[in-house]
Amino acid sequence: MYELTLRLRPSPTLQRRNKGALRVNPEQAPAFKPERAEGLIFTPQADSDLREMEDDPSKKNILKAVRKTLGFMETNLRHPSLNTHEFTSLKGPNGEKVFEAYVQQRTPAAYRIFWYYGPGRKQISVVAITPHP
Repeated sequence: MYELTLRLRPSPTLQRRNKGALRVNPEQAPAFKPERAEGLIFTPQADSDLREMEDDPSKKNILKAVRKTLGFMETNLRHPSLNTHEFTSLKGPNGEKVFEAYVQQRTPAAYRIFWYYGPGRKQISVVAITPHP
């Protein structure tokens, strides 16, 4: 798992692309190993949201998409389909930044997973699994 708040600074290993985006020059980039999250922790709300989906046969396809998204979150928070970004209207229990990951896209009331980093290192706490507010 990569740190979500990674800030790139201009250096010899980076080259400018269109509109100010940066890309790494593979010949000069240092080798690195991406980290993985040790696990997902579900709040009581997120746990009840997930159990509700498991018990409702009409939400079979949503449950499949939620499980796929949780798998991506555990292995690669920067996966393009997650569209992970900060959700500024919520804060974690200790003032942590809460993030939103997409379960569905281009769907009315598409489902989202709200989460934050913690409580321990390499842990992700899932706050809720809900249709887009």
